[in-house]
Amino acid sequence: MIRSALPLFAAVLVSGCATGHLYPVQGPLLEQKPPPIYDVKMDRADLISARLGHGEVCYGNWLDVVKEDPSARDMEAEWDIVYGKGYFAANVLGHLGIARSTITCNKGTKVTFEFDSMKGVGKDDKGNVYRITF
Repeated sequence: MIRSALPLFAAVLVSGCATGHLYPVQGPLLEQKPPPIYDVKMDRADLISARLGHGEVCYGNWLDVVKEDPSARDMEAEWDIVYGKGYFAANVLGHLGIARSTITCNKGTKVTFEFDSMKGVGKDDKGNVYRITF
């Protein structure tokens, strides 16, 4: 696949990394007061890592999401939960520069992200939905 999420990834190549944050917006993590904020990092042009609670460390690679991909709509609900109804259809589906990653953590958690050069969404296998900022 050709990588086209150029703005973020060009910055990653120049600086060596890009750092962002995961903010829970729905799910069990919101019961914690205050809700946790987790770090996410682009370590190089194709590797993403995160550090979750209790020392859980996660790694994975990202790929572009193309309109023709049968899974292109898999995170439609999360985009609309985080950024408002209709956001996915108007701003994500079919747009260049959207990437996806599923990261696996050392304590078994899996988190799937979709993001562009500035923001994105995530969901884990524990029922949490996240807003991502870079």
